[in-house]
Amino acid sequence: MNTGRRYYYLTIAELKNLTRAAERLMVSQPSLTQYLNKLEQDLGVMLMDRHYTPMRLTDAGRVYYDYLADQYEREQKLLRDLEPYRPRQRALLKVGVPLQKGMMFTRTILPRFVHDNPGIELSIWEGTAQTVRDRVAKGELEVGFGYSFSGVDAQCVEQSLGREQVYLVCHKDSPLLGGQETSMEQPLSVEPAALREEIFYQMSPEYVLYALEQEHLHRVGADPVRRITMSNLIGILNALAADPDSGFAYIPDYIFEEKNAQDLLPQLGFFHLGDAVPEWQFVMLRRKGRSLSREGRVFWNCVLEEYRAAK
Repeated sequence: MNTGRRYYYLTIAELKNLTRAAERLMVSQPSLTQYLNKLEQDLGVMLMDRHYTPMRLTDAGRVYYDYLADQYEREQKLLRDLEPYRPRQRALLKVGVPLQKGMMFTRTILPRFVHDNPGIELSIWEGTAQTVRDRVAKGELEVGFGYSFSGVDAQCVEQSLGREQVYLVCHKDSPLLGGQETSMEQPLSVEPAALREEIFYQMSPEYVLYALEQEHLHRVGADPVRRITMSNLIGILNALAADPDSGFAYIPDYIFEEKNAQDLLPQLGFFHLGDAVPEWQFVMLRRKGRSLSREGRVFWNCVLEEYRAAK
């Protein structure tokens, strides 16, 4: 069964932003706008009030959302109910991996799993950690990988695979550091008030790192007034390395495994704010309230064994 564009409206209604909805659905914004206009024309009602930012659902839009969400759930149940009657030659397991962890996945987990399980085919989808989590929650992916710093998720079960650090990074000659030497292993302690007039390079809201940034700044009592939103960590590092007055950013440790980031290290400084060191967990995800298939359980256990062996 191919639902095609039928359920695009659910994503538009949930995000209330055509640009972000187009990114999640992996379609162009003009085509998604055309889809919404055509849908409203066919139904004869306005579904989204575009006079607000973010957009708002009209009363008719809420009625249609409830109808379409119910249809989606019914369709998914139908597909699950029909599954036992389909001929099964090779099982297909759908897995989601954040783009930044794609190399880790293909170098470590994938070769062993493929070798040990020739009867299971993998369909691997890459996106942001948040879009992977969203697809797992909707049942579109059976297993996914992502990040968590709260340990609480109403829709997904999280299995921790290990802690990873998030650094506060600036130019090595930034006034924040006062001429002192720093490194990833020996960051300098800085007072939160010193960040107020600094430029803060932040991720956009669809990234898990954005939520960690906001939570940590709030926890330490820092509120930078100058913010620049970027969604490319290497681009942010280049901006920080270019000028001592460039500002600061939160940078996860995995990014320094890339050569481009390693080349910039001599121009970077590292600091922390009191005892509040930002950390998050790299986690494996499955949908809460839904049992893994046999293939999913095999994959889940394979990943756990791989990580335990690496410790």
